[in-house]
Amino acid sequence: MTWVVKLKLFFVFLLLNLLLLLECFDRTCRWVVRICVFCLFSLLLLTGFYLESEESYFYRYHPLFLVASSPVVREVPYLASIVDFPSISAKAVFAIDPVHDKVFVDQNSRISYPPASTTKLMTALVALDLYGLDETLITPAECTDIEGTRLGLLADESMQVKDLLYATLISSANDAACVLAQGKVAMADFVSLMNAKAGEIGLETTNFTNPIGLDDAYGDHHSSAYDLYLLGENALANEFIRDVVKIKEHVLKTEIVERKIYTTNHLLWAIPETVGIKTGTTLAAGEVLIYKYADEKREIVIVVMGSEERFLDTRQILDWILASYVW
Repeated sequence: MTWVVKLKLFFVFLLLNLLLLLECFDRTCRWVVRICVFCLFSLLLLTGFYLESEESYFYRYHPLFLVASSPVVREVPYLASIVDFPSISAKAVFAIDPVHDKVFVDQNSRISYPPASTTKLMTALVALDLYGLDETLITPAECTDIEGTRLGLLADESMQVKDLLYATLISSANDAACVLAQGKVAMADFVSLMNAKAGEIGLETTNFTNPIGLDDAYGDHHSSAYDLYLLGENALANEFIRDVVKIKEHVLKTEIVERKIYTTNHLLWAIPETVGIKTGTTLAAGEVLIYKYADEKREIVIVVMGSEERFLDTRQILDWILASYVW
């Protein structure tokens, strides 16, 4: 029984008891009490029994029922304004309030596309299963000339796992991810661990062929917007990853050289409430972004895949959600 129903029954029983007490008063008092009871009962009929409707002004704003009834009856967040959805370039979008499991946008979210460097979130999760943060790994020569964004690691250069993870998650360094995938197991075995973990956390449309996010010639390296949402939430559940993906810039020091890295997520600079979490770009994937926004009362996750302007798309979707829904 909800608080709303309990309050209704309380008023009904109160009025019935007042009617029973009428016999204790003289004729004039009884008529006064009857009139008061009639007014109260009428008010209850006109307002109290309309509480279940979200359109009811009384339900939304009456101080007596607002606190008691809203969390139980009304969906949170709820649509408050009709705003035109923005024109975006992304092929797939998934936007959700993960706290209340409220889906705002679901566009091709279960269709597989190349995930690009958002793959590195899974690389980080598997690396954290294999290594301690203070362990040191040696850079294999084949990781130094890998294609794409690189930290600039030198052959046989040693670096701690935590610093390799910083480089992998902040600046999306392909050479750092390559080193993480060859420290204790062969790269093929590392990729097998990535796919095994994908199955564990429910990624049903995901398959990895490399730990970096490089395009696969046969299209076998793929994921979906919904799966990337699940991957992002699982990654953020790890305290270390959660702290790293919100860093804008960081200095890495080794015995050989000092390097300063910068985040690839431009929205960390543009929107103060940005939590992270990971970007990705390849020729086949286009632009990909797993993004999370959080303030004192709202959490929003937005995933875009196959975008031409991932930051613009994500910003417009976020603005649309904040303009359309109320928490």
